[in-house]
Amino acid sequence: MITLKQIPDGSGKTYLIGEKSLQPRFYEGDKRGPTDNGSIFQGHDWDILRWGGDNDTAPPNATFAATEVDWRPLHDADNSDPNNPWGSADKWGQTNFGGAHQAGTNFVMCDGSVQTIPYTIDARIHYSLCNRKDGKAVQLP
Repeated sequence: MITLKQIPDGSGKTYLIGEKSLQPRFYEGDKRGPTDNGSIFQGHDWDILRWGGDNDTAPPNATFAATEVDWRPLHDADNSDPNNPWGSADKWGQTNFGGAHQAGTNFVMCDGSVQTIPYTIDARIHYSLCNRKDGKAVQLP
C-alpha cells in the first residue's frame, strides 16, 4: 500500500490509473492479438499493464525511430505496419496508455481528480507524471 506521504511529487501530479491504448479491431477480442478483456482488479497481466517510459532523457516531443519506443499515450488506431517499434502490427500500442478519445486520454490522478492528457504530451513530462518520486516539478499540459 502506498500512502500520500510516499508521493512526494504531489498527488495531483502523479497518475494513479490511466486508460490503455488498443487497436479497434481488438475491442471485442481476436485470437490473433491483444484483447480488452482484463480489469484493473485481476493483478499482474499483460492485458492491463501500461508504461510511461523507462527514463526521462527523451528529447522534447521526440520523433522516435523504429528501433526506439515512444511511450507517450496513443490514440486508438488499427496498425498494419509490420515495421513498427513493437515488432508486429498486432502488438502496436500494447504497452502504451491511450484511448479512443480525439483530444487525449484520461487519467485518474492520485488526488482523485481526472485529467485528459493530450497524445502530444512531451515524453519527459509523461514519464514524470508516471513516477511518484522522481523529484521533477512538472505542470499538467
